[in-house]
Amino acid sequence: MDTSSHTDTYKLFLQGLGAAILHIALVLVALAAFAFGKTLPFLLGVAIIVMGSVVVLTDFKRRSHYQVSLTLLGIFVVLTAIDIG
Repeated sequence: MDTSSHTDTYKLFLQGLGAAILHIALVLVALAAFAFGKTLPFLLGVAIIVMGSVVVLTDFKRRSHYQVSLTLLGIFVVLTAIDIG
């Protein structure tokens, strides 16, 4: 069995899983902005989906630890919470 190839595939799978979870979280925040937003909900929701997708894919390509994606998710959560509240 080729252990190094298996390990590389497993690391790629885990990194893809992390990207998928972050993207799902961003979509959930965008859905909350669409459904409950008071000021420009459509614009905020589309911005979250587009910018979030670009940043998550960029982090995935860079094989980073998703610090930029997590920061953007936090910013969008706060913006959506302010808009809803």
